[in-house]
Amino acid sequence: MTQIDPGAIQPDADTVLVTIFLKHTQQLTLEQMTDRLRETGFWAKFPPDGVEVMSWNQLMSFGHVITLKVPPIKVREVNRALEAASYSVFQSEVYLGYDFRPVVEAIRQRDGL
Repeated sequence: MTQIDPGAIQPDADTVLVTIFLKHTQQLTLEQMTDRLRETGFWAKFPPDGVEVMSWNQLMSFGHVITLKVPPIKVREVNRALEAASYSVFQSEVYLGYDFRPVVEAIRQRDGL
């Protein structure tokens, strides 16, 4: 069986994927969250210019899961926008990653799937 070397498949060097989990602060009402996001300028600051939203999902009883396509030079800006405008409303988790789809496609092609 031919092995696929994931290191041989080059990811997009111009961007990284950033997945953000924004968990609701459950002691706030929807109205309080909405007011705080407006007061902090969240909707104007996030996401920063030059960042592409790949997906933005609202999960019931959880909050938001957002995936951004970010030029590496903009990662700090994304972090700063979250810090400045969302901390009073959400608890956040941020994960950097890359597009694994080309690796999966290579494996499927190798295996004739």
